[in-house]
Amino acid sequence: MRKNSGLNAQEKMKGLAVGLAATLTTGASGAYATPLVKMSPGAVCSSDMSTTTDYRAGRMNSSASNIDMVCPLLRDRFGVPIEVGIGALDQNISQDVCCSSRSANTSGGSFRFTATKCSTGTHTTSQVLFFDGPDLVYGWDYRWLQCSVPAVDSGRQSGITGLWLVEY
Repeated sequence: MRKNSGLNAQEKMKGLAVGLAATLTTGASGAYATPLVKMSPGAVCSSDMSTTTDYRAGRMNSSASNIDMVCPLLRDRFGVPIEVGIGALDQNISQDVCCSSRSANTSGGSFRFTATKCSTGTHTTSQVLFFDGPDLVYGWDYRWLQCSVPAVDSGRQSGITGLWLVEY
């Protein structure tokens, strides 16, 4: 069982911060004694539609329609459980930012994904959505988050502000 499963968002953020502090202080050992925590700006996400990078390096939907964004999760440890947090900035009054965690491998096989999680309500700050999975089938699986981001609403853009990846 993963360390942080079943915790609320505030407890998970504390766990991510403690894991980051431990990794920075002691370093990651070959035996993986401490979780490896990595943070990335939302600008690493991409879409084949119109997006912009905001002043804090988030990836925003600048179009008049909903778009899909793909956010790669670059791993350093293979065959270990992961937990992911994504900063969803939802400024659309009638639609939410919705994401799922996905995995596949280059040698074929089916795609795997978690249940979709969505932001709730309209906010001027990011909401964090957490994912743990999908379970690994092969150690060389690659992973990404796939998000549906709503259109610009009254000049306000929604998007992805950041990613947090914990490898156990």
